[in-house]
Amino acid sequence: MEPTYSSIMIGDIGGTNARFALKKINKADKTDRKTLKEETLSTQKYHSFEECIKDFLTTAQGTPDYPIAICIGIAGPTKDKLIKITNADWPAFSVEEVKTNLKV
Repeated sequence: MEPTYSSIMIGDIGGTNARFALKKINKADKTDRKTLKEETLSTQKYHSFEECIKDFLTTAQGTPDYPIAICIGIAGPTKDKLIKITNADWPAFSVEEVKTNLKV
């Protein structure tokens, strides 16, 4: 039987760079992983967290490679369900709003 895969996005956002990867993982054997895309983006190029992620995901939009989940490490405080990235000049954002807008 041929394996079934799901795609996930992982990342790390700092004040200067956002590092992202799109991985395809075998649902039956989590050690069977393939990197579909890796990229480091300058946070200064974007006006928001969501804009940066959308740019990275442009090539996966509407394909089976679009992630079913996203996990990103972010340096910054959470207040009233809003996240403010410490060293990036981006507005605070809500995780729920980003999930809805990205359809993840």
